[in-house]
Amino acid sequence: MTIFIQFLIGYYKREDRKENIRRITEVSKLFIIGGAILINCFILPTEVIRNQVKEIIREKDFFEIYVNTLLEICEQRDVKGFYAKARAGIIKSFTDIDYPL
Repeated sequence: MTIFIQFLIGYYKREDRKENIRRITEVSKLFIIGGAILINCFILPTEVIRNQVKEIIREKDFFEIYVNTLLEICEQRDVKGFYAKARAGIIKSFTDIDYPL
């Protein structure tokens, strides 16, 4: 059984980001314990947050895939307009706009 869960991180306050990732990880852990195979997609901008995830779900169940895409390409492909909203100041703490990697 494969379950795909996608979380777009970027429209939270800076102090909420770590807690949001912790919650996602705790829910994922429950699925893993139940025998599910998960593919979670979200931005983990700091090593501290990545280590937090590894501690919760065990490092052997954590596979990190680093995707390096130019910001300009991300903005061109943004069909939902999140980058434009972040540039306009509507969305705060957006990764790589006003929340540096």
